Amino acid sequence: MTMRAVSFFQPWTPRVPLNSDIVPIEKFPAPKKVRLLAAADEVRVKVGDAVKTGQRLAADLVSPVTGTVTEIKPFLGAEGECLASLSIDVAEKDELVEGLKSIKDPAGHGKDEIVAALADLGFPINWGDGIEVAVVSCLDTDPVHTINQQVFRENADKLKEAVALLAALTGLDRVTLVVTKQLQNLAGRACPDGVDIRVAPAVYPNGLPEVLLRKVAPRATKGLVVGTEKLFAMSDALKAGRPRQDKLVTLFVPAMKLCKNLQVRIGTPLADILHKYEIDFSENHKLILGGAMRGMTCYSADFSVTSATDSIYVQEGSAVVEYEDSPCLNCGKCSAVCPAGLPVNLICRHSEFGLFEECRSLCVDHCIECGLCAYVCMARRPLIHYIKLAKSELAKSPQVKLEGVMS
Repeated sequence: MTMRAVSFFQPWTPRVPLNSDIVPIEKFPAPKKVRLLAAADEVRVKVGDAVKTGQRLAADLVSPVTGTVTEIKPFLGAEGECLASLSIDVAEKDELVEGLKSIKDPAGHGKDEIVAALADLGFPINWGDGIEVAVVSCLDTDPVHTINQQVFRENADKLKEAVALLAALTGLDRVTLVVTKQLQNLAGRACPDGVDIRVAPAVYPNGLPEVLLRKVAPRATKGLVVGTEKLFAMSDALKAGRPRQDKLVTLFVPAMKLCKNLQVRIGTPLADILHKYEIDFSENHKLILGGAMRGMTCYSADFSVTSATDSIYVQEGSAVVEYEDSPCLNCGKCSAVCPAGLPVNLICRHSEFGLFEECRSLCVDHCIECGLCAYVCMARRPLIHYIKLAKSELAKSPQVKLEGVMS
């Protein structure tokens, strides 16, 4: 990744290209055992229970498999949250729980009915009313990911049904489709009536919802951005009346020159994927879920694929950047590169010393956590960690609730 050299006294953007390679989607073998994570106090089953595909196991957890619960134990999440880990031995025959609803024509049904059906199928959404602009994005949200682009390449014929679902959920007559230049011709052939096409450079952070909305509809007070991977999956599940069972994931291992888009059963342990492709995960390597810029490091391969997993990134030890408890150099690059225009250096200094109310006054809640500040920091300060700490502490005693961009 290369960066453009300009004065740090003006806003500037590092050249971090999105991966635009054509990476076909491959189906990963179904696991014999899945591990699902839920809030510790919301689990609705016990060890020994037989479960069916689509059965609700916790408040926001729908079973992607049929089988028997063999273990429920505490599990520490990547951000230190206390979770429950549910292990299920997968049965050979997949049985669907009764009562799931199929809606083939969203236009003939009310919004509340569609939302309830999607929630039962493993797609809880809370977009609310008053959405002024809806964007379908073919751009990915991290330089490592390629799933949104590839889903559109392989399933552009599904765009009409997906747009109809989005229109029924938002009440909008027109939506905007954002594509890269490589996908522009395909989009022109596939787009139905009511869709406006916008082309955006395949450069990070253009794929982030907050950045896209500012480019597409800068005056809108409430907008929605949905990636093609999620929207197409929602449309397919609703039409078939079958719950979400699989997630598309980009597997990226630079040391092995390995990049794959995999269709993986939700709950598949990361260890299964690493073993399948003979990927070394030694102590000095980093296992990252969510990409190079916004991902979270996992402390072991006991983690599993969830409905929110977009990528699995294995970084070899020699490429790992070690952050240091060093003072700020006052170079100003972190603030210059911030898409939200925040004084990142000041926010992080206040957070470092526990002055969280000062962080609030500097609008830390407007941070979209793109990671660019840490990417350009010459002092290797853990800037994103300071920002997340401030947000976490301020959330315990909120004073003003800001309405953010919905995605």
